[in-house]
Amino acid sequence: MMKVIVPVLAALAATGLLLASGFGQDSVTAVKELQPRPVTLTGKVSLTRALAQLKEQTGNAVADRRPGGADPLLALDLAGTTFWQSLDDIAHKAGCAVSLYQADGAVALVEGPARKMPVAYSGLFRLAARRLSVTRDEAAGSHTCSVSLEAAWEPRFLPFYLEVGPITVDFAPDVGGKVQQVELPSRGQMHIGGRSAAEIDVVVPAPPRSVPKIASLKGRLSVTGPVKMLDFAFADLKPIKSSEQGRTEMKEGVKVALTRLTLSPDGRATVDVTITNPPGGPRFESYQSWLDNNRLALVRVVNGKRQELIARDHQVIALTADRAEISYSIANVSAPLSAWNLTYRTPSRIVEVPVPFAFTDIALP
Repeated sequence: MMKVIVPVLAALAATGLLLASGFGQDSVTAVKELQPRPVTLTGKVSLTRALAQLKEQTGNAVADRRPGGADPLLALDLAGTTFWQSLDDIAHKAGCAVSLYQADGAVALVEGPARKMPVAYSGLFRLAARRLSVTRDEAAGSHTCSVSLEAAWEPRFLPFYLEVGPITVDFAPDVGGKVQQVELPSRGQMHIGGRSAAEIDVVVPAPPRSVPKIASLKGRLSVTGPVKMLDFAFADLKPIKSSEQGRTEMKEGVKVALTRLTLSPDGRATVDVTITNPPGGPRFESYQSWLDNNRLALVRVVNGKRQELIARDHQVIALTADRAEISYSIANVSAPLSAWNLTYRTPSRIVEVPVPFAFTDIALP
């Protein structure tokens, strides 16, 4: 299983030591792609331009969904900051909030106060302590402290699974000078495909009332996802009746093969696709998938206008960590096939990314 330890491996890659250590060119490429891209934006800048520059410099689009369409000037002093640090600063100065739960999965600016929360930045990720409560359950005889953490990732990163590793909570000393530490074990993976963020509840025994704060909350996430998505294109389409007649394209070690392509008289195209991933990726359980963001479409230009038909129906024939066989179906395809191009999107190398994080001095309610 390839584990990309971003800060350490990036430094090695920059000096050429990564290749010398036997990690390989693919690992170097993965590390570079998964580095947060620095943002530089200073002076008086309109909100519209700030978001445009944020996309240009980081590859991450942020939608502006505030009502009214105001475009305030912002006094920005961003020099080498990450996407999340930059977006938080832009939202705060624009007097609006960042939403991670839009219906279409986009990260957006929305109307609302720019509330500051305890935040930890870690590479492509931002973790925020959104809610904190201390609860006494008389019936159960329990007294607990609960912290709700929100883990968000840059929109350009499209992960599949998140695993919460060990977490350590250290409370500040109580009135008698006693310090309470709680260690929580790792948990299982949660599916996060198609989402922009995930919530993690940290629940520990509550300290005495004299304890004013959580002195530190440290932990580690492990996130599985692709380095990026790859786009394949097949032009001059013709019927394919068997795998021997198939067509194959390869990019960055990923092979996509069209093994069947037919068009019925009623205009329904059937496309069988086989994907072969490079070796060395993470293991997947039999019930897990890495196909969340895969996409097949037929594209053509008619009278100067682009027409795209996206495959809405598909059946997974076989799936392992290294290989997938999928049959797609698209309706309302006008003959002939040769008038269409086929595009296919699938993950590049899939990696496991460690995300260490740490909070300090979180006040208790």
